[in-house]
Amino acid sequence: MAKHQIQRYLYPEEVEKEFMLVMYYLNAAVVLDGIEVLTDLPGFRISTHDPHGPLPDAIIHDTGDRYPVLEAISMEGAKRVAVTWLRREMVKAFLGVSFLPPTRLDKRCVVGIQWEGKTVLAEASDFVQAYHRLWRHAVRRFL
Repeated sequence: MAKHQIQRYLYPEEVEKEFMLVMYYLNAAVVLDGIEVLTDLPGFRISTHDPHGPLPDAIIHDTGDRYPVLEAISMEGAKRVAVTWLRREMVKAFLGVSFLPPTRLDKRCVVGIQWEGKTVLAEASDFVQAYHRLWRHAVRRFL
Protein backbone atom coordinates (compact mmCIF):
# COMPACT_ATOMS: atom_id res chain seq x y z
CA MET A 1 0.00 0.00 0.00
CA ALA A 2 1.43 3.39 -0.98
CA LYS A 3 1.92 6.08 1.66
CA HIS A 4 -0.78 8.35 0.23
CA GLN A 5 -3.50 5.65 0.24
CA ILE A 6 -5.90 5.49 3.18
CA GLN A 7 -6.44 2.16 4.87
CA ARG A 8 -9.98 1.10 3.98
CA TYR A 9 -10.82 -0.97 7.05
CA LEU A 10 -10.22 -0.58 10.74
CA TYR A 11 -9.43 -3.75 12.61
CA PRO A 12 -12.15 -5.12 14.92
CA GLU A 13 -9.73 -4.70 17.84
CA GLU A 14 -9.58 -0.96 17.18
CA VAL A 15 -13.37 -0.77 17.02
CA GLU A 16 -13.63 -2.67 20.31
CA LYS A 17 -11.09 -0.41 22.02
CA GLU A 18 -12.84 2.80 20.94
CA PHE A 19 -16.29 1.47 21.88
CA MET A 20 -15.17 0.22 25.30
CA LEU A 21 -13.40 3.52 26.08
CA VAL A 22 -16.79 5.24 25.84
CA MET A 23 -18.31 2.67 28.21
CA TYR A 24 -15.44 3.17 30.64
CA TYR A 25 -15.50 6.98 30.64
CA LEU A 26 -19.30 7.14 30.94
CA ASN A 27 -19.27 4.45 33.64
CA ALA A 28 -21.86 2.33 31.85
CA ALA A 29 -22.91 -1.26 32.47
CA VAL A 30 -22.90 -2.25 28.79
CA VAL A 31 -21.42 -5.56 27.68
CA LEU A 32 -19.92 -5.98 24.23
CA ASP A 33 -21.28 -9.20 22.70
CA GLY A 34 -19.40 -9.08 19.43
CA ILE A 35 -18.12 -7.16 16.46
CA GLU A 36 -19.01 -8.46 13.02
CA VAL A 37 -17.23 -7.28 9.90
CA LEU A 38 -19.90 -6.54 7.30
CA THR A 39 -19.44 -8.19 3.93
CA ASP A 40 -22.01 -6.30 1.83
CA LEU A 41 -20.53 -2.85 2.62
CA PRO A 42 -17.37 -1.73 4.39
CA GLY A 43 -18.08 -1.45 8.08
CA PHE A 44 -18.94 -3.20 11.33
CA ARG A 45 -21.96 -4.33 13.34
CA ILE A 46 -21.50 -4.00 17.11
CA SER A 47 -23.76 -6.15 19.32
CA THR A 48 -24.23 -5.22 22.99
CA HIS A 49 -26.49 -5.83 25.98
CA ASP A 50 -27.13 -4.36 29.40
CA PRO A 51 -28.51 -6.03 32.55
CA HIS A 52 -32.05 -5.73 31.13
CA GLY A 53 -31.49 -7.42 27.76
CA PRO A 54 -30.12 -6.82 24.28
CA LEU A 55 -29.44 -3.29 23.06
CA PRO A 56 -29.86 -2.18 19.45
CA ASP A 57 -26.98 -3.16 17.18
CA ALA A 58 -24.72 -0.32 16.08
CA ILE A 59 -23.86 -0.24 12.38
CA ILE A 60 -20.62 1.63 11.63
CA HIS A 61 -19.81 2.42 7.99
CA ASP A 62 -16.09 2.46 7.26
CA THR A 63 -15.45 5.37 4.92
CA GLY A 64 -11.71 4.80 4.85
CA ASP A 65 -11.08 8.00 6.82
CA ARG A 66 -9.97 6.88 10.27
CA TYR A 67 -11.04 9.78 12.50
CA PRO A 68 -14.67 10.16 11.35
CA VAL A 69 -15.10 6.41 11.75
CA LEU A 70 -13.67 6.48 15.29
CA GLU A 71 -15.97 9.43 16.08
CA ALA A 72 -18.97 7.46 14.75
CA ILE A 73 -18.02 4.52 16.99
CA SER A 74 -17.85 6.85 20.01
CA MET A 75 -21.22 8.41 19.15
CA GLU A 76 -22.87 5.00 18.79
CA GLY A 77 -21.38 3.97 22.13
CA ALA A 78 -22.76 7.10 23.77
CA LYS A 79 -26.20 6.34 22.32
CA ARG A 80 -26.09 2.86 23.87
CA VAL A 81 -25.24 4.44 27.22
CA ALA A 82 -28.22 6.83 26.90
CA VAL A 83 -30.52 3.89 26.13
CA THR A 84 -29.13 2.00 29.14
CA TRP A 85 -29.81 4.96 31.42
CA LEU A 86 -33.38 5.31 30.11
CA ARG A 87 -34.02 1.60 30.61
CA ARG A 88 -32.62 1.77 34.15
CA GLU A 89 -35.04 4.62 34.97
CA MET A 90 -37.96 2.58 33.64
CA VAL A 91 -36.91 -0.40 35.76
CA LYS A 92 -36.87 1.86 38.84
CA ALA A 93 -40.32 3.25 38.05
CA PHE A 94 -41.97 -0.03 37.03
CA LEU A 95 -40.63 -2.90 39.14
CA GLY A 96 -40.69 -6.16 37.24
CA VAL A 97 -40.79 -4.58 33.79
CA SER A 98 -39.36 -6.55 30.86
CA PHE A 99 -38.09 -5.06 27.64
CA LEU A 100 -38.98 -6.33 24.20
CA PRO A 101 -36.04 -6.73 21.81
CA PRO A 102 -35.37 -3.47 19.94
CA THR A 103 -36.23 -3.76 16.25
CA ARG A 104 -35.60 -1.73 13.11
CA LEU A 105 -38.46 -1.77 10.58
CA ASP A 106 -38.39 0.24 7.34
CA LYS A 107 -35.93 2.82 8.70
CA ARG A 108 -37.99 3.19 11.91
CA CYS A 109 -36.89 1.96 15.34
CA VAL A 110 -39.45 0.13 17.47
CA VAL A 111 -39.02 -0.58 21.19
CA GLY A 112 -41.38 -1.85 23.86
CA ILE A 113 -41.94 -2.95 27.43
CA GLN A 114 -44.26 -5.32 29.24
CA TRP A 115 -45.45 -4.69 32.77
CA GLU A 116 -48.23 -6.38 34.71
CA GLY A 117 -49.67 -7.95 31.56
CA LYS A 118 -49.71 -4.71 29.57
CA THR A 119 -47.50 -3.87 26.58
CA VAL A 120 -46.42 -0.43 25.43
CA LEU A 121 -44.62 0.18 22.13
CA ALA A 122 -42.92 3.28 20.75
CA GLU A 123 -41.26 4.10 17.47
CA ALA A 124 -39.00 6.86 16.19
CA SER A 125 -36.28 7.50 13.68
CA ASP A 126 -33.54 6.34 16.08
CA PHE A 127 -33.42 4.19 19.20
CA VAL A 128 -32.67 6.98 21.67
CA GLN A 129 -35.77 8.90 20.55
CA ALA A 130 -37.80 5.68 20.62
CA TYR A 131 -36.82 4.97 24.24
CA HIS A 132 -37.65 8.57 25.22
CA ARG A 133 -41.10 8.12 23.65
CA LEU A 134 -41.47 4.74 25.34
CA TRP A 135 -40.75 6.36 28.71
CA ARG A 136 -43.46 9.01 28.12
CA HIS A 137 -46.01 6.46 26.84
CA ALA A 138 -45.31 4.11 29.75
CA VAL A 139 -45.78 6.86 32.35
CA ARG A 140 -49.09 7.87 30.76
CA ARG A 141 -50.34 4.31 30.47
CA PHE A 142 -49.05 2.73 33.68
CA LEU A 143 -49.18 5.57 36.24
